Amino acid sequence: MSKLSDQSKAKRLQNSLAQVRIGQDELNLAIFPIAVLDKREQRTKRYLEFEETVEIKSGTVTRKWTISGHAKEGLPSPRDEDLYVGLMELTREQGATKKVYFSRYDLLKRLGWPINQSSYDRLEQGLLKLSSLHVNAVNAYVDSGGNPVTVGMTVIQEYKLHKENANSAPKSYIVWSDRIAQSISSQFIKRLDSSFYFDLSSPIAKRLFRYLDRRFGKDTYFFISIQKLAFEHIGLSRGIKYTSQVMQRLTPALDELVAKQFLVKWERDSNDVIHFYKNQHFGDRIQMSLPMDEVMISYEEEDLPNKEIVDNSKAVAIFNMLIKHRLMKSVAEKIVLAGIKESSLSSIEAAIAYFESLKKKKYPMSNPPGFLCHLIANGVPATPEEAVEEVESVSETEGEIALQMLEVEYMNYLDQLGETEFAKLSENRAKTLLDKKRADLLTSQHADTFKRWSASQLNEHARKMVKRDLARKAAIPFQAWCSSRGNRSGTK
Repeated sequence: MSKLSDQSKAKRLQNSLAQVRIGQDELNLAIFPIAVLDKREQRTKRYLEFEETVEIKSGTVTRKWTISGHAKEGLPSPRDEDLYVGLMELTREQGATKKVYFSRYDLLKRLGWPINQSSYDRLEQGLLKLSSLHVNAVNAYVDSGGNPVTVGMTVIQEYKLHKENANSAPKSYIVWSDRIAQSISSQFIKRLDSSFYFDLSSPIAKRLFRYLDRRFGKDTYFFISIQKLAFEHIGLSRGIKYTSQVMQRLTPALDELVAKQFLVKWERDSNDVIHFYKNQHFGDRIQMSLPMDEVMISYEEEDLPNKEIVDNSKAVAIFNMLIKHRLMKSVAEKIVLAGIKESSLSSIEAAIAYFESLKKKKYPMSNPPGFLCHLIANGVPATPEEAVEEVESVSETEGEIALQMLEVEYMNYLDQLGETEFAKLSENRAKTLLDKKRADLLTSQHADTFKRWSASQLNEHARKMVKRDLARKAAIPFQAWCSSRGNRSGTK
């Protein structure tokens, strides 16, 4: 294998990470529609209502979601829901602020709309509809005590449009409503694979993807009646009389989600219930593509790995190496379990050694954990010894090296911040947090393991996790941290 081909492969791996656009979705907006699929109903219907019955801590509750639109323009269309998704992606990129800036040109590019006057007009109309949308959400949100509450809300509070061109700085903006801004700040949101969403071919497929991605959570199986799915969560017209006609609308979208590997399969049973089976690896590419500060902040749990890993000393060593290189526990666990099943632990070790040799030579990596995952998945292009020589010929700009060094420094900053914040605690407050963390560990899914630990081991583990929690709450986001140092190299 030539040096050039190896270097090209490494660059392709890095570039593939950049192709994943990570957005976010407000949890209730993923469950209930805000757009109307039927074009006639967008103007003729004054309002639409959706409902579901769910189990919460206090018992069974019925949630209702009623939307009403603009007096003249009517209810939002699927393209307006695309606009919401695009704006949420921008919100995430800008640090989850309530006021989000954009240029019309860039936003149209993100949405995949043609750059012409018709699209600019459609954008303005979409913002008008979203800012006029009113939602009456009965039992859809909860108060600080976990009790269901009814909320009357809007989605966009204000917007302003400027006529920028392709090279203009963003001057247009939207301001999220207080309710949506609160959901974002309190993490009542989930990450969304925006690149996957915008690649889907139909509004039904897009709505199905957002709904199922929310419903699955950490599970890979979910079932629901066809009627409930279609009418309460996808927004098909209740005028569709027969289940066979409903399935004619849903089947192409479901098959697309299978073809594009979000679902492994779906099945309809004799009771008109659909069973969904998610591809358990679908979310990995988001985890691999997170910026460095989110990789750090997302790594909240440090429980022991799966028992199958614990029982294999080599697997444990590899798992620990992956965690050391800042992989999410869930991702590291999947990699090692696959290595055990496929008898490929040695190849994983080789990929880690190759990765470490690249880091030693300061090979530019905007997302080292994601790059390591790609090396494991795609194979090592050369031996580590050859890689060291080959990397010397790779062009490394000062900016790329500076960025990598800043990422390492930011890791150290988070560790030190945890120590500092813990030292500030009063003795009673520290004891309260440690006692609570120990109690959480002893009631977690790995409780049996933690109960076998010595008191000193458990105390040290609880202390480490408390410090991580404190650092996460007090940390400056990576880009702001770089700016505060007067160094713009960290801006991505």
